[in-house]
Amino acid sequence: MHQWRNISRYLRPANGKFLDPKESNEAKEKWNDIYDNTPLKASDVLAKGLMSGMTDPSQQWFYLTTGNPDLDESVEVRRWLSDVSQILYMSFASTNLYQALHHGWMEAGLFGVLAILVLEDDEVGFRCMPLTVGEYCIACNYKGVPDTLYREFAMTGRQLIQEFGEENVPYQIIQAVNAGKLDDSYTILHAIEPRKDREPAKKDSKNMPYRSLYILEGVADPHKPILRESGYRTFPAVVGRWGAISNETYSSESPGMVALGDVKQLQHEQLQKGNAIDYMVKPPISLPSDAKDAELDFEPGGKSFINGATGRKPAEPLWQVNVNLGELRQDIAETQQRIKAAFNVDMFLMLNNQSAVNQMTATAVAELHEEKLLMLGPVLSRFNNEVLKPLIDRTFDILNEAGAIPPAPEEIQGTELNIEYT
Repeated sequence: MHQWRNISRYLRPANGKFLDPKESNEAKEKWNDIYDNTPLKASDVLAKGLMSGMTDPSQQWFYLTTGNPDLDESVEVRRWLSDVSQILYMSFASTNLYQALHHGWMEAGLFGVLAILVLEDDEVGFRCMPLTVGEYCIACNYKGVPDTLYREFAMTGRQLIQEFGEENVPYQIIQAVNAGKLDDSYTILHAIEPRKDREPAKKDSKNMPYRSLYILEGVADPHKPILRESGYRTFPAVVGRWGAISNETYSSESPGMVALGDVKQLQHEQLQKGNAIDYMVKPPISLPSDAKDAELDFEPGGKSFINGATGRKPAEPLWQVNVNLGELRQDIAETQQRIKAAFNVDMFLMLNNQSAVNQMTATAVAELHEEKLLMLGPVLSRFNNEVLKPLIDRTFDILNEAGAIPPAPEEIQGTELNIEYT
């Protein structure tokens, strides 16, 4: 948590929420610690590079197969797989899924972990809720797969009534809303975990494989301790780690973690460079005591009349600051380059650095794009398994339950579909 706080403080204050969940703008003061925006731009390039390389909204970045070449050759099966893929693409485009993914890639690059809730929605089928570190925690099953998520967030009294209904909201909150206190904020704990005791034969929400509990914190009402208890057929959270090893729950490595030391150095050097320039241009000076009440003009060409001490200048600097700004700028440039390297900026912008890119063939450009992603092969493979597959599985389940997916051909009934990424 301490490392996450430092990454948020020195790299991107808008990400990370570690204070009171009712505080909606806690990042405002932390921006004062940013003296050089190189880390922000570098993290932007990484997030946009992952977005364009893995989940480009303008491209078909996956397709469905049965995993059986004979079945895939069936005209009816091919048509059904194509139709389902198009339904998924259209649903992705009509929701906030791509915005949530961009936020997730940013979080993973900075903190080594991302989490997105994919929840059912009566209007658009489903909606995504991207989370930021510090507002949630996760746990994994014995296979190392995340299956539990707890998050803490804030809602106003008006939102509580809209979401959970007056019959489930404590009376004191309803009174506050009726009195005009619509924007008073309350803290909610949302727990998502595997359900231990259930009757699989029953299909109601309280017998689904995953339990969901919304608990209102800090409001005493023994009759309404829980705002809502329901469940999910599949784990609703998409959780990805940059590089968790062994039985780790969270990633112990990310570009943000690798660059943190250089980022601290960069911000310190930029601050000290500004201080050095101030001392050189306008150093502190000493004046005789009889100048205390005199009218002094420190503007260029200004004139002030004071009686100087014998043998001394009327005004002189207390000390001399002579900083070699050239060497300082060089060290700053080297630090900036190390930060860019940690976020793979050069790799993602290699096409921009090609002087003869206009003379390159389409095949050569495609090979360069592929080379960029191959350099992050292990990370992308993990994201395919932990983010993209669960995301597609979860949205497919929601749309299928809503009747938006056409019935599968009889020959592939019960067959588990495979996902191929392009």
